[in-house]
Amino acid sequence: MRNRFLHFLGVETGEESMVSLLLTQSVFLGLFYGAFDISAHSLFLAVFDETIMARAYVISGLVGIILTSGYSFIQARMQFRNFAVVNLLFVTLLTLLMWVLLITSASRAIIFTVFVMMGPLNILAMLGFWGTTGRMFTLRQGKRLFGLVDAGQIFGIIVSSYAIPVLLAFGFNTHNIILLSAIALAAATMLQFSLARQYTIGDTVSVRKGSVKAALSLFRKDSYVLNMGLFVALSVMTAFFVQYSFMAVTREQYPQEADMARFLGLFIGSMMIFTLFLKTFLFSYLIRNYGLKVILLLPPLLLLIFTAGAALTGVFLGYTPGSGGFMLFFLVLALSRLFSKSLRDSVETPSFKVIYQTLNERVRYDVQSIVDGTVNEISALASGLILSGLGILVLGKLIHFSWVLLAVTALWGYFGFRLYSEYRKSIVRSLDEASSDNALAVDDSRGKRYGKFHAWLIIRYNYIRLICSDFSLLERYEGPELAEELIRVAGEANDSNLVPALKWIADNQKFDDDLRNRSRIVAVAVSKSRERQIDPFHRVPLSKEADDLLRSSRSPQPADLLRTLRDNSLASKRAAILSIGKFRMTEMLAEVCDLMGRQETAIEASQVLDQFGRDAYGELSRSFMRSSGNAPLMKNLLSILGRNCYADANSLIYQMLRANSRSVKRKAAE
Repeated sequence: MRNRFLHFLGVETGEESMVSLLLTQSVFLGLFYGAFDISAHSLFLAVFDETIMARAYVISGLVGIILTSGYSFIQARMQFRNFAVVNLLFVTLLTLLMWVLLITSASRAIIFTVFVMMGPLNILAMLGFWGTTGRMFTLRQGKRLFGLVDAGQIFGIIVSSYAIPVLLAFGFNTHNIILLSAIALAAATMLQFSLARQYTIGDTVSVRKGSVKAALSLFRKDSYVLNMGLFVALSVMTAFFVQYSFMAVTREQYPQEADMARFLGLFIGSMMIFTLFLKTFLFSYLIRNYGLKVILLLPPLLLLIFTAGAALTGVFLGYTPGSGGFMLFFLVLALSRLFSKSLRDSVETPSFKVIYQTLNERVRYDVQSIVDGTVNEISALASGLILSGLGILVLGKLIHFSWVLLAVTALWGYFGFRLYSEYRKSIVRSLDEASSDNALAVDDSRGKRYGKFHAWLIIRYNYIRLICSDFSLLERYEGPELAEELIRVAGEANDSNLVPALKWIADNQKFDDDLRNRSRIVAVAVSKSRERQIDPFHRVPLSKEADDLLRSSRSPQPADLLRTLRDNSLASKRAAILSIGKFRMTEMLAEVCDLMGRQETAIEASQVLDQFGRDAYGELSRSFMRSSGNAPLMKNLLSILGRNCYADANSLIYQMLRANSRSVKRKAAE
């Protein structure tokens, strides 16, 4: 029953136990954070006002910087499987200490300390959790499972949020909610210990050689990592501004501690249900249909709209408790908080888990802990300083905070666009490595370094060779990762074109018996399957015509290929291009060259032209003459010329040195 439910959620065979443990742990971490957050805010705002809250942010940021820096330092020097357990145990003991201090002496200093520790303790717990999942999932698994695992935390926050008003109705003391947080953390710690015993989540030797110093240097040298840090910093700052304004008006509306706790419980619970809905239906839809660009720019855009609405409402209708527009101002700020938090948890956080997977494994986990930890806490510190300074300058008038938030949000959107551009460049660099001969060299250390993602890239960029029964790359790649990934890709896509490669693996003595048996089983299953195959790299079902083209053992008619190439489906176009390469139809090379200038079909077209070798040079020359300044097409042409080293291609390359595009000139020079 459990496995059937997990398969419905997208969990594949063999992943059920691992995902179940991570999902359960995520629920307990959500219970911890939801209870701690509501309790800390209710206790704090019943004693202090929002100006003191801004100062508490400053101290919380300083404490967070110290703790997260210590996390990064120790992580690089200790096996992660042990460190993750110790980290959660440390957070549990500190939370328990907070509860003991509250019940023994609920002084203003203790309440202030509990509020200050709320953010850093949650950051430490989540760093350990995402450090574990990042080590256990590949990039492709992460895209499929990060959202599901993260949904467990949201569910835990929902349960704790709605439970608090019920507990308070039965006379439960607000102080004792912290004890529930400690109990939830203890359960999460036991699950972490179970994960450490059952699965290999420790760092490899190559990863452990990475250091915090090397990761920090990337913020100076690598614009991708720098933009990543700036985007997160501005995201955190906007979240603090929204939180500050919302809690300030909430304090005016609900001045009593118990009343505020009830309201926050209901509000946060409802907000998390909305977040879960967005995570379940919106994130997968957006990343599948619109990609990472929309996901990164959507939160700043919506926050700009709500912030502008709050500012205009305050200016024209009033924003003080005695004014007629206060309730509307409160409602708009509540909506800002709702969408800010919901989109951050449901869209932004899962997308960053995918972004982290594109980093080199040697520094990935250090960069992740620095960005999610130290950068986050530095931003909290900066937010507290700005809010405190702004509160002094404008005497705490909330309307001015909204105007400043507009500027910060616009800057956030700008760096979101910059980050997406760097993300695309990073993917292209990784793909270039996978398609180059150096990436295919017999080097076991490189196989370990890149792991399954590197293996997937090799298959992606050499697919035409595999379906044409050229298995030289399987021979040259020593580790089992490439064969394992090929088996998985063929099975998931029901790809009959990869059956010869599966049989080659099954008959090759260099692989162990288990791998060969799995390859044999998948080959038989795919061969006998009557289901239509899907695009193995884009997870899009093929049309019947495209499926027939790829399954056919005879050369198709040019008219059939042209009809498929004109199909609106990109999967059909890619299938037609591959069929041209599979059956070496030189008369169709002009159509392949035309499609090389389109991002969606460039990889398949380049593979096919490489496969034709010398026979494609004439059409490549004519395509260059027709390119008319098409920079992507010219760069792809240069890549093919460079890989195949045509002796008479010098004149084309020299002409491209005079191109208008700087990127084309650089490629030609290389």
